[in-house]
Amino acid sequence: GRSTIRWHRIGGYQRLSLKLIADGLLRASPAYASQKPDPLSSWLRFSGELALHEIVFRRSLTLHFSALNPGAKELCAELQTRLAGLHLKEIGEQPPSSTVGNVAQGSAASRNRMSAEASAAIGPLLLYLNK
Repeated sequence: GRSTIRWHRIGGYQRLSLKLIADGLLRASPAYASQKPDPLSSWLRFSGELALHEIVFRRSLTLHFSALNPGAKELCAELQTRLAGLHLKEIGEQPPSSTVGNVAQGSAASRNRMSAEASAAIGPLLLYLNK
């Protein structure tokens, strides 16, 4: 059977819903019945929309994710298959050891600044908010 397609009020999600509906309709016709399954219907695009294979990083990017964030590892792995030049790094619960002692001492403003510096030392971090 087919899965239910949810309709959302947010424009980006409405476009995805429309793509999923069009995908289901087209696959029911003989001309598109052999189209390989794609959960995002990325083979269908709106005018001006970028395809995932068109998105490239000018230089390689390392995306960090926490082992304690359920689903983040799986999402990062999927992003890596779709985006060229993306590297992944799993981090534990502690920031780099060189910043731990510094953040614990000093004024609140100093701690906030040093905490931001510790985050910058890590680089981009994916936070996956799921159910």
